Amino acid sequence: DWERDLYVRNGKCFGVYELGKPVLYLSDPELIREVLVKDFHMFTNRREIRTGGDPIFENIVAFKKDSEWKRIRSVMSPTFTTGKLKRMTPLILECVDTMNDNIDK
Repeated sequence: DWERDLYVRNGKCFGVYELGKPVLYLSDPELIREVLVKDFHMFTNRREIRTGGDPIFENIVAFKKDSEWKRIRSVMSPTFTTGKLKRMTPLILECVDTMNDNIDK
């Protein structure tokens, strides 16, 4: 409710401090695209999440910071081109249908 109220009052974006750290909230799809695609080099770090030292979670891209995040992103980016994502869409939709069928059961 608190985040929704801030969104209603502030529109496309707003910032807060969580435990002394600044956090930027975005709600406009075009603004989100600007930050995550065009200006990714200025917004490399995400919210810190404690993983308890689990090696699998420690290596998730979203949890990486600074230069390590940039290195992984540059390696992964060619995998997610528009053409490749479009070719994957039928497989993704098939998986969604299977999941929905399983949920219905």
